Amino acid sequence: MVSQPARRMPRDERRAQLMSVAQRTFSKHGYFAASMDLIAENAGVSKPVLYQHFPSKLDLYSALLENELANLVVTVREALNSSDDPFTMVRSTVEAYFNFVAREGSAHELVFESDLSHDTTIARRLRKFRDTIGREIGEKVAQYTSLDSFEATYVGLTVTAAAERAAGLWQLKPEEMTRERACELVWRLAWRGIDGYLGDAAGTDAVT
Repeated sequence: MVSQPARRMPRDERRAQLMSVAQRTFSKHGYFAASMDLIAENAGVSKPVLYQHFPSKLDLYSALLENELANLVVTVREALNSSDDPFTMVRSTVEAYFNFVAREGSAHELVFESDLSHDTTIARRLRKFRDTIGREIGEKVAQYTSLDSFEATYVGLTVTAAAERAAGLWQLKPEEMTRERACELVWRLAWRGIDGYLGDAAGTDAVT
């Protein structure tokens, strides 16, 4: 029986398929063990086809990272703008990180536990993402507190680091604690810290 040739896909569709396969391969094997040969094999394409879309494994990894960062930025920004109430904003922002790692098909390892965190280009991109989100959280904190811009940004960066780290740790052993409980522990901690700087006009009795 003669095998049928692989269906030719439009370029954008093929690129999306290759990224999806690469995401699963990187998540399973890690960056260094996941070769372009293995990714091409898993995708059912030849290596030349894979290299037409991504000149190197680092280019492929970088494209996946950008995609995941874009998804997380959208998720966190939606949380930041979900309410004018500071308590709800803090809780929703922390929840955004936990929802991100729990999302089906998420490649959160690329962001939270990257094998290439010491690569200069990747490290710079991750730092830019964290600084951007931290500053945006800081801008919200500054609106509700008496903290100056630098102090509010410092708080925002701290909340970002705590939420990211906690969500990543929970995902390693989700059977130990429900996502809801793990998330609650973090947002309560974050809220108690920010609550102490709120002005009289803010709702400081949201959590007892």
